[in-house]
Amino acid sequence: MRPERFRDFALEIYGRAPGITAVESWSEGTERPFGIEVTLASGARVRHAITAQAAEGDRYDEPEKPVEKDPPAEIPVPELGTGRGIPLVDIERYLAAVLNNSGSPEIERTYSYRDREQPSMTSGIGLVFHSGARIFAPFVHVMRAGERTPGRPYDLPSEV
Repeated sequence: MRPERFRDFALEIYGRAPGITAVESWSEGTERPFGIEVTLASGARVRHAITAQAAEGDRYDEPEKPVEKDPPAEIPVPELGTGRGIPLVDIERYLAAVLNNSGSPEIERTYSYRDREQPSMTSGIGLVFHSGARIFAPFVHVMRAGERTPGRPYDLPSEV
């Protein structure tokens, strides 16, 4: 799945998730042309970028050829709560589970960056598709409830 189509897919799936009150497309020009801002029930906001690794042989100047197989087995969706102090890793797991449980036959698996065999220093989520393509969605900005402006990119608190 390519970045633009993933953005549209994720906007729809996030928009139906019970712990999310608002979603919108977000970008930072050519630096981060694709991204999503998610507002949680607590009022905290998370902005994640969307980048991709194309499937082998996939050329972006040609029409996309999605590969469909069985969607991944459903997994439990963590509770986020509505108060302050939600760990970012819980938000990673929540978003990964919501996408995993979408029933998309293109998705092979989803994961939280910090649940990988070698955890990342950056917060975010990833998806692997049956085509071999991958989507990377690192958290770029996180704002606590009531915060209007984000800090520096990737300078994230451990909880919101």
